[in-house]
Amino acid sequence: MLSRLHATSDLLRRVARIQHLVKRLNSQMKLADINKAAQCLSELAQLSENVDLSGLEVLEEDQRSIRSHRVELERQARTMLTQGLKAQNQSQVAVATNNSVVAQHYGGTELNVRRCRKDVTKLQSCISTRQAFHGPTK
Repeated sequence: MLSRLHATSDLLRRVARIQHLVKRLNSQMKLADINKAAQCLSELAQLSENVDLSGLEVLEEDQRSIRSHRVELERQARTMLTQGLKAQNQSQVAVATNNSVVAQHYGGTELNVRRCRKDVTKLQSCISTRQAFHGPTK
């Protein structure tokens, strides 16, 4: 009896936290704050680990919203990565890669993350070579 009460209490706590984070995620995506949105997605992924939340009607709309925002975050991270690589902007590439990794953790593809890491390695090599010949960029 006590174990079922504990399991129910844990489930209710998770549902409440998920709903709170989805509201925060929605506002962060509206503000285009992809770093905080990625952190939200990461926390949502942790809350969903090792727990079957399927079939909970109260979370159906939230789960659709999470999937939609994850796809959008992946798109924005890919765009940022491409722009960062073209401009050889190491910080932009790092942010994009981090957000791609977070999005991957929440259901993206590992292949995209490997591509991002490979591109980051290429960028770092290009920047090092450029700095060796032209000095540090300002």
